[in-house]
Amino acid sequence: MLNVKYLFCCKITFSFSLAQAESLSQPCFRLLFGLSSSFYTEKVKKVTAFQEKNVSLQKKSMKWFVFFFLLIVSNVSCMSDSKIVINYPVFERTDVPHLRINKVEVTMDTTYLYCTYTAEAGSWASISKDTYLFSHDTQERFNIINSNGIPFEPAKRHFAFQEQSDAIFCFPSIKGLKKLDFIEAPNEQAFNIYGIDLDSCFEKSYNESDYKRFSNLASFYDTANDTLKALQYKKEENEAAKFIYGNESEEFILSLLYMSIMYDKYDLHDDAIKNMLHFSNLFGKTLGTNNCDYAMQLRTLDQF
Repeated sequence: MLNVKYLFCCKITFSFSLAQAESLSQPCFRLLFGLSSSFYTEKVKKVTAFQEKNVSLQKKSMKWFVFFFLLIVSNVSCMSDSKIVINYPVFERTDVPHLRINKVEVTMDTTYLYCTYTAEAGSWASISKDTYLFSHDTQERFNIINSNGIPFEPAKRHFAFQEQSDAIFCFPSIKGLKKLDFIEAPNEQAFNIYGIDLDSCFEKSYNESDYKRFSNLASFYDTANDTLKALQYKKEENEAAKFIYGNESEEFILSLLYMSIMYDKYDLHDDAIKNMLHFSNLFGKTLGTNNCDYAMQLRTLDQF
């Protein structure tokens, strides 16, 4: 038989326990929530501070990166500004057309001449240790420091076959100078190149084969009375002579004379006179105005 009193007491006790638990749980819950909230807030603060510190370090790193990048760029710019390169500089004349200056590189400390030497089969080459650059601007001499490709005397480089060989000559810096002579032995058939103009350069390069080919083509088309092609190849011959032998060489001067004759033949008198004036000026400069051949050329010019 079920004890009613026991059930009643259990009911009262259970009711009290629920109410008590509910009343007690509210402050406990608030306490736990407060602790949890406080712990979470502290964690967020620490994470935020770490993130802010990390961002600050990233900004500082970025600033240093930008600083070093700009420093490197400025140094590269200064280095490039300190080096001057002249490709195929114009020159007046040469004693040995087999040696060709392709490039002049001038730095703060050194000058490099990059050259091509065309050797005949069975020949040899060497260069004097007394070779120097002579400045037209300051009358200074800059003695050669080193030679690569063509040895210093008494050593010789022998060539079994006809070939083109590279040579590099090193001198002290000629920075700021405009006109030079490359002198191995003055007044001799040596590696002498006069009037190297560092402010002017050729737009195209030629070789001796080009010069001969243009000359033959100009003659061929002149014989065939093809005016346009004859003049075209005569002009190319003219430019090739200037490039190979110099703009005051005998080859170039004679090329000007033949060009003037061709202009006159085709009734292009203005061009003929212009070319003859250039020819006469160079002729007088090279041989001297007192030379009898120069006087004869002036009479020829008068006929034009």
